Amino acid sequence: MLIAKVVSVIIGVILLSCLSSINAEPKGTYESENFKITNMSAIYQGKFFGDTYGIVGMIENIRNETFVDIQLVVTLYDKYNNLIDVDRTLPILDIRTPGTHSPFKFLVSTNGTIFDHYLVQIAGR
Repeated sequence: MLIAKVVSVIIGVILLSCLSSINAEPKGTYESENFKITNMSAIYQGKFFGDTYGIVGMIENIRNETFVDIQLVVTLYDKYNNLIDVDRTLPILDIRTPGTHSPFKFLVSTNGTIFDHYLVQIAGR
């Protein structure tokens, strides 16, 4: 009886670890000298044309300068650092002036079993 319970617990732990690795959230980083991103994550949205993820976060103008033509570019990679896709978006709100904040969102469709990590780059002039 005790052996059956121990085996059940071990099997349960193995199944949970497998499920969490299948549904693991892709890791994200960003590059910018002029802007800061906080609360960035890739949230699984479900299947539409492949697996759909919403990559969201909050962007802030951290320089004492005003910028125009601000764009964000996301690059998706697999676990071997192979390129999967590239997409671009704009901040939702105006963040041209110093100290201003805006949320942003990318909606990307990709194969969730290979999507491992992503890089967000921010540019403005």
